[in-house]
Amino acid sequence: MSGLEKVVFVGILDRFEQRVDRLVNGAFAKAFAAEVQPVEIASALASEVDDRAVIVGAGRTVVPNSFTIDLSSADYERLSAYAAPLKLELEGVVREHITE
Repeated sequence: MSGLEKVVFVGILDRFEQRVDRLVNGAFAKAFAAEVQPVEIASALASEVDDRAVIVGAGRTVVPNSFTIDLSSADYERLSAYAAPLKLELEGVVREHITE
């Protein structure tokens, strides 16, 4: 990896970390004192994208674009009240991660 590639890669990781940090320390942090946290879901989605990425040609990579998140009944009940904003935030995290 060249010096420029390392700088770009570090910049990408920094932006992803900042986005996840905003998710953790934002409005959702107050609502979730225990159990599954939104940041854990975001991290799992990013890992899934990375694990299933397939290079199909020069400069072309295919990644998943549909996800199913399984939660315990208790976590589902707790998170379902925030379903719409949480879905939007997780979509943003995944889009940003895929773009980078």
